[in-house]
Amino acid sequence: MLDPWFKRAYPFKHFRKSLYWPFAEYNLLREASGVLFTTHAECILARHSFSRYSAREYVVGYGSSACPDPSQINYNIYYNRFPELIGKEIYLFLGRIHPKKGLDLLINAFSQISAHNLNRHLVLAGPVSSGYRRHLDLLTRSVSIESQITWTGHLDGNLKWAAYSTSSLFCLPSHQENFGVSVAEALSASLPVAISTSVNIADLVQASGSGFVRQDTLLGTVDALQSWVDLDTDQRLSMSQRAYSLFLSEFQWSKASDRLARLLRDPESLPYTHS
Repeated sequence: MLDPWFKRAYPFKHFRKSLYWPFAEYNLLREASGVLFTTHAECILARHSFSRYSAREYVVGYGSSACPDPSQINYNIYYNRFPELIGKEIYLFLGRIHPKKGLDLLINAFSQISAHNLNRHLVLAGPVSSGYRRHLDLLTRSVSIESQITWTGHLDGNLKWAAYSTSSLFCLPSHQENFGVSVAEALSASLPVAISTSVNIADLVQASGSGFVRQDTLLGTVDALQSWVDLDTDQRLSMSQRAYSLFLSEFQWSKASDRLARLLRDPESLPYTHS
């Protein structure tokens, strides 16, 4: 709620929230012993949605479970369900399918880099409303890539990890992400990522060289996908290794839980700022 993107994207909802903000949430945050954020970017952005804001802010991070060892994943179940993916170079989106995720950008960008390569395939995994699915179906038909897209619906457990492990690149050109759990999961599977600057862990991805970070525009999304296409085999392998290293150093559950436990034991152990 505190990210200013929602203020721009849903101005009427924001107006309604702003009416009771001074009497409810403002006091809740101001009087709390601590307000916990998953990223530094999330913390900074939170200061700019409402005219009055005061909080004792802590950035404790977040994490995800790790991808199982490849030997523990049953790929046959995945390929039996989606046989059209066998032998394809997979570009994967996995998450809630919502307009803020930038999937219109991804579909258009994928059509541009795959127009002459039918071996490339886009997997869109996650729940979607029927109305938004119809909108995206119309888009895929307009760019003539219906045969190169698989809609899987919600995936979890073995199917989810099989999707990550059999993909070439994870794609999230989102307009707003507080953290991006799916990005962390992809990194745990040694899967390089193509994400937007509006994903709040983009700075870590950029600094580690574990993926491509671009603006959440069509031009930026095309550039991110094309940058992956242009890499040779050794460069892709190196980026895959860096992706896993970033997961180990930043996004294991143990890292985030240790920071939270340390804060709860001793609030002075983590830095904070008064806004």
